[in-house]
Amino acid sequence: MIRNFLLPFIFLLFLFLLNFTFADDKNLFQTKNENKPSNYSKSPVEVALCEGSASAFFVSDNINIQENIKPSSIIRGINEQQCIEFCKNNRDQNGRTLLCSLLIYRSEVQECRLYRHTTFPDGELFRQSLEGYRLIEKFCLSEDVSMECANKQFIRVDNYILRGYAQSTTTVPTLAECVSECMKEKEFNCLSAMYFYEEGECITNTESAITAPDDFQPPEEDDQKVVFFHNACSKGNDHQLELAQSQDSAITSTSALIQQDETTTKDLIITSSSSPSSPTTFPSSSSSPNIIYYNNFFTFI
Repeated sequence: MIRNFLLPFIFLLFLFLLNFTFADDKNLFQTKNENKPSNYSKSPVEVALCEGSASAFFVSDNINIQENIKPSSIIRGINEQQCIEFCKNNRDQNGRTLLCSLLIYRSEVQECRLYRHTTFPDGELFRQSLEGYRLIEKFCLSEDVSMECANKQFIRVDNYILRGYAQSTTTVPTLAECVSECMKEKEFNCLSAMYFYEEGECITNTESAITAPDDFQPPEEDDQKVVFFHNACSKGNDHQLELAQSQDSAITSTSALIQQDETTTKDLIITSSSSPSSPTTFPSSSSSPNIIYYNNFFTFI
């Protein structure tokens, strides 16, 4: 009788001692997920509807999401821009309302897939490499960014950095806010940025993968989680637009001075005679991807 009475107390004492013994081991009873950032928010950012602000897009080539995620809608027989419009307007081909934060387009088969959620670090879906797939995901612009940046496409490349051109560092909770930091920069023309999302560190650059392709490389530490993006909108604020225009003016003035030298004029004509609408392949080192630039848009192969 006494033994039966004491059993519950003995069991509770055992649980107390067990909890005390392993109190310092926070991960003992947790499921490990190496792909999940340590400071990742439990509530992913909702970007399908950008209330009070406009949206823009991240673009990633040869990237798909995990196969077990069902799309909200599959539309076939349309081009990429039409696919983007459906996602931007949160509508399917029949005019029905849906929430679209991400789309995957396959040009080979003209297939458009619309999804409600986005990928890490601001979303909850995982990315995987898959040739022929283009992943485009929506993000919300901050209210103080120029509306001229609405619907711009920002090339995103995961686990690559640009070495040697870091200008400023800030701490922000999301990748989208790192984009805003780049576009709102007033001290220099921000051409690209890197977001180390485990630390929340946003580093803005004075150059990009286009202007400095040889310095575009994987990080030295394999476990560093970083997203690189190219600034697709130099009109994020009036001052940055002035900086961009002054740089263009300086380049134009320098070119004019060079052309005054008769010994170099012919060489300049020869090297600049290619059509501006022709694709250009930028040289890169063996550790960097090849960069294809075409009509103000670039991708990596």
